[in-house]
Amino acid sequence: MAVKSQTFWVVIIAAGCVAVLPWGCASDSESEAHNNRGVAHLRKGEHDAAIRDLTKAIKLAPTYSDAHHNRAIAHFHGCDYDKAWVDVKECQRLGGQVHPRLLADLREASGREE
Repeated sequence: MAVKSQTFWVVIIAAGCVAVLPWGCASDSESEAHNNRGVAHLRKGEHDAAIRDLTKAIKLAPTYSDAHHNRAIAHFHGCDYDKAWVDVKECQRLGGQVHPRLLADLREASGREE
């Protein structure tokens, strides 16, 4: 007898962003683990490692706005402002909230008013 897979949607509010993720899929815990590891790398100033893990989180769960927000922070600290803006806009497009301080600092550093 075949077992029908069920997916539940949950809303996660963290780090100033709101993420809606399918719950019950194997990739959910994996994407969250990569996001958490990316944040740990950020706290240690390891921006390239953070970007790698956050990118994996996004590949596993493309609608995970927290991962886009956190990768924007990593790109900002790595002085790659164009990529930071891309992730900021994607976080917002997904319905996430971008921390006002990140927006202000990114506007000042990049000279852009987006």
